[in-house]
Amino acid sequence: MNLNQNANIPEVIDDISVINRLSENVFTVRDSIDGVDFEVDLYHSALTPTFQFWVKEYFVQMCGGWNHTELQTLSSRKNTAKNWKAALLRIGVWASTKYPSLPLSQWTELHVKALLLDILDNKINWTEDNEKAPLSRGVIDPTFLILKRSRNLKLKGLLSDGIAFDFPKSFLKTSLKTKLKSYGFSYDEWYKGQGWSSIPLTIAMAFLHDAIAILQDKKTIFLKDYFKYQRGTHSSSVNQIFKGNFDRYLKGE
Repeated sequence: MNLNQNANIPEVIDDISVINRLSENVFTVRDSIDGVDFEVDLYHSALTPTFQFWVKEYFVQMCGGWNHTELQTLSSRKNTAKNWKAALLRIGVWASTKYPSLPLSQWTELHVKALLLDILDNKINWTEDNEKAPLSRGVIDPTFLILKRSRNLKLKGLLSDGIAFDFPKSFLKTSLKTKLKSYGFSYDEWYKGQGWSSIPLTIAMAFLHDAIAILQDKKTIFLKDYFKYQRGTHSSSVNQIFKGNFDRYLKGE
């Protein structure tokens, strides 16, 4: 029997349906703004059982913990949860592949540096990611933040494992600057964002042609005139529009 088949069956304890369990790989999360539920699958075949559990318990903490301790509900913005998932899986897959028997509490700065460099080079096979190296600060930052926070969460008893030391202030820069130089970037350039390459002239001209065509389109001209009229002293209410004034306006009366 496939254990994942039971992933969506809620556990019932004293007539209370538990929404999420750490024994499951798929969590139901409610978007903290629009209130829509979405699922986050934290399973990865490359994870050891220890790191699979660590990824799940840490994801709960990144969502702010259980909203309701009995129901074990979670809330987060969807894109935020997606970013935390990616960062956690990168760490978990790398650790499971490189040091499957070494807990985070026994990692040194050298382990973290090696992890960050492999992320920068996009060498971690956690997903079918064809993004060109070097990966951006937006990928590195969440991963580094997770590692930094893991120490305090471990000390508070909210996480089973975590880094056992504090990072020097310049750790990220010291770890990445030499590698970034080989890509043709200084650390400051990479940190501020590499920006977008220029658009070829032929494509830019095509965009300009489309923009001019839209501006000169009869529908655009009509809408400009209509909203200008509506902002004037002779504007029509919604009721007037649907009682014939709008038709007369279209005819120029």
